[in-house]
Amino acid sequence: MGDSNVVYSGKVHIKVVRADDLRQHLNRKPAPMAMLRVSVAGVAQQELMKTNPMPNSTSPEWNQEFVLPVPDASQSQLECTIWDTSDPNPTEFSNFLGEVLLNLAKLIPYKGHYIEQVFFVKQGKTIKTEQQATGNLKLGLRLDISEQPRSPGAEQPRSPVAEVRQEAAAAAVEDAAAKAARETKEAAERERAVKEEQERRAREAEQAAERAAQQAAEARRAAEAQRAQAERARSPSPERRSPERPASPERSVNKSSALDVTTGGGTRTRIVIAVIEASNLPHGVDGESNPMAVVRVQGPAGAPSQQTKASAKTREPFWNEKFVFGVEEAHVPSSSIVAEVVSGQEVVGTVAPVPIRSLLNGQKMSLPTINNGADIYCVDGWFDVHPGRGAPSGGVSSYSSPTKIAGKAQLHLRMTFIPAAGVPTDAVGQRSPSPARADHSVNTSAAGPRVLHHQLQRLPGGAADIGVLLRSEPVAAGGEE
Repeated sequence: MGDSNVVYSGKVHIKVVRADDLRQHLNRKPAPMAMLRVSVAGVAQQELMKTNPMPNSTSPEWNQEFVLPVPDASQSQLECTIWDTSDPNPTEFSNFLGEVLLNLAKLIPYKGHYIEQVFFVKQGKTIKTEQQATGNLKLGLRLDISEQPRSPGAEQPRSPVAEVRQEAAAAAVEDAAAKAARETKEAAERERAVKEEQERRAREAEQAAERAAQQAAEARRAAEAQRAQAERARSPSPERRSPERPASPERSVNKSSALDVTTGGGTRTRIVIAVIEASNLPHGVDGESNPMAVVRVQGPAGAPSQQTKASAKTREPFWNEKFVFGVEEAHVPSSSIVAEVVSGQEVVGTVAPVPIRSLLNGQKMSLPTINNGADIYCVDGWFDVHPGRGAPSGGVSSYSSPTKIAGKAQLHLRMTFIPAAGVPTDAVGQRSPSPARADHSVNTSAAGPRVLHHQLQRLPGGAADIGVLLRSEPVAAGGEE
């Protein structure tokens, strides 16, 4: 390969013999031409030699000879490129068919000798084309050089390739450093983002825990309030509890609701009907029982019916709802109260019509806040419920009982008769008063239970015990309360 302290300068004789199996260009056979030059340490020399074009051939024969100067064979390279000259409008390297590169240092041991050799045509290292080069090229070579000592201290020419490689290495180092710095920064940002997300989730969890604690406290307060309300409902105050009929702990009935009507004068009798509850009601035809009670006044004084809310899927409904009807005094003797139990569109039971006049056989009382203290009459009892609309006509004494009868279909009603102001009771019900005693008067009737008339203003302490006044149990004849 030569001594690095020796300069091998001279000439190289080149004979371009022929080429075989070159690739086609533009889908036809090319017109190949060979170009030759010498480069020293990667720097191309000025001298450039060309063969004649050989049209329409992939295996051209040139047999042309050329001589090129060689400044230093140990650092020189012969470049032989092949081009298609038939392309009228070649783009960049589009007509490049391939190349042969030969390091002239390999010929130094054979200097002065003619050598023919076949070389493979290869794709260019610096020239990129879409089609791959093919074929081979036959060259004849003779290197004529002289040897001269290299001057001491003389710098050898620096290869541009080495410079490019050095620059590329430096750029790679810079890129690696920049990449490392970028990755470090990105890792720090990711770590900060993760930390912020963890802090956000911790805050949200803390807020959720606070909300849950507040909701739990509110739920406890609501439960305590409901429990207290239930306790009050189960344990009514002593002054409002009836000693004879204590209120049910599950169904607290406001017995004064039937009397809660507007006071004042007028010529219409008011009938207040409180529908309390029902027991052992029959099923509907569909097997379901969603009962509601419908009440109305039947007769010349007829008025639109009124109804309770429906109770879902029960034969023991509890309503405790109140309805008020107005009846002209002249229509009282010929009017009745009708009550029905309806489930869906079906009438499952009917109570026997109750003549309004029969309410005068109920419990008689007077309250300062109702009807200006005039007498009013109240019937509180359980009325038999007959299937469908088959209830017979009757009255209070025939079809009601003061207490519920087990296993029997019954409707609990409390009906209050409030005469119009200024109209004597005798004029309405044709009822004569009974002899009165000092604290209360007793009036008996063959058609109904015994009636007590309490003078409220004479009760101890002036309090009105509504539970006592509205009880419906009859008192035995001649008995004391």
